[in-house]
Amino acid sequence: MAHLDEFPPRSCWRVRFTVSVGSLRKSRSRYPKTKSAGRSLLTRVTRLEEATRDGLAQDQEIQQWIEDGLLNLQEAATAFRGWAETQDRVPAPLATIDLDAVLAAYETYSIRTSKARDPERKTHQVHMSTARQVLLWMADKIPPTLEDCEKYRDKLAQTLAPWTVHRRITTVRLLLDRAVELGMLTENVARGVRLDPPKRETARRILTHDEIRQLLDGCGQWPDLMTGAMPVVVGFGLYAGLRDEEMCWAKPSWLQGRILTVQRSRDGVGRVWTPKDHEARRIDVKPALVDTLESHKHDWDFILRGKWKEKPVLPNSVSRAFRRMVARLEMDPAITLYSLRHTYATELLRVADLRTVQLRLGHASIRTTEQYLHGVAPDSFPTDRLPY
Repeated sequence: MAHLDEFPPRSCWRVRFTVSVGSLRKSRSRYPKTKSAGRSLLTRVTRLEEATRDGLAQDQEIQQWIEDGLLNLQEAATAFRGWAETQDRVPAPLATIDLDAVLAAYETYSIRTSKARDPERKTHQVHMSTARQVLLWMADKIPPTLEDCEKYRDKLAQTLAPWTVHRRITTVRLLLDRAVELGMLTENVARGVRLDPPKRETARRILTHDEIRQLLDGCGQWPDLMTGAMPVVVGFGLYAGLRDEEMCWAKPSWLQGRILTVQRSRDGVGRVWTPKDHEARRIDVKPALVDTLESHKHDWDFILRGKWKEKPVLPNSVSRAFRRMVARLEMDPAITLYSLRHTYATELLRVADLRTVQLRLGHASIRTTEQYLHGVAPDSFPTDRLPY
């Protein structure tokens, strides 16, 4: 039975319902932004549940459910056999697919289902880049068959890492899902491709205490990297566990005393950046980071200075500068900017409880934080007990 509940991880409401398609019952969820929108949707999907269970609905209702993405054409034909037989609603697979329309539908889906729901975020841009690469392959395989998809998977596996292959085939599935929703295909053949999630082959790179000291001592040697702000980058990672985007959008106003608040930020051209899960978080930091930020004060809008005063630097620029610094220090090239965040989490879990670390890292699920589980009792400023 359909029901509505609040969904804090996305700062929205969730409507869960079940669609009866032949002998199958498919559970689905939608995430309206407001409670009133959720109640309206709840009324509609309650009617949808009843209609698919009984196999009876008006033609106008069925068409509206398809347009709203609550049913696809194949499901409608199965749930309402009289509608499909009398109106001949289910088309045969088409010889062509409008790839631009599929890409546009995928982008809408990607923004709607992402945590940040922000088209400017790096992760969204990566998803769209992957989708364009897949569509280049798909252009010669319209409509693609199950054999085409399996050959594509096997070809990718010869040159790419397992997780990259997994992401590419997942993107194939999602793109073909959009084609089905748009009525360009009757079924998604890529759903038949076997695709087990790859196992992690290497452990996450955590810095040793000697490496931490080497990094802290050496990060200020090169003023040509990030206009001399590499100590800030290293400090943000080791003392606050910030993600690369959070470093880029950090403003001086984020720091009040020894509390750093990761929060919504706006640049000088009107772009707005929002933290993951749309939730500000407060992080207690050591005096060492406060002193570093004080020593790098300037009159630009963001703590990390880029090419333009009113715009943040790009995350890729920070990552590249960090890699160059690691190379100049002759440290292990496996140490990446994200290694600082993992090191912070690992060390903090030795002096704080799991919930405290989850809040500091901004994880929506505590399961994500559990992979660093080594914790003991907390105190009011747990970062004071970090070993560096």
